[in-house]
Amino acid sequence: MMGAERGNMGVVELAKYVGRRGVFSTSEGLKVQVVVLDVKQAYGRDFLAVSPMFGAGRHWTEFGRVSFLSEVLNNYPMVR
Repeated sequence: MMGAERGNMGVVELAKYVGRRGVFSTSEGLKVQVVVLDVKQAYGRDFLAVSPMFGAGRHWTEFGRVSFLSEVLNNYPMVR
C-alpha cells in the first residue's frame, strides 16, 4: 500500500509507527532496512524520520516510501 492509498492518518495512529522497522526505498532503487525514530504531519502529508539499521544517519521521508514487514510479506510469495 503506497502513501496515497493509505491516506492521511491521525497523529495518534501515526505515532504507533515510532520504533517499528521497515524498508526505505530511495528514488535510485536502493532499499535500506530502517527504524522509525519520529513522525510528523505537514502540509496534509505524513512523514517519518528514519535511521538505517546498519550505519548512521537520520532522514525525513514521506510515509509511502517505507514498507513495513506485513506489507513486504504480502508482496512476496513464501518460499517453502
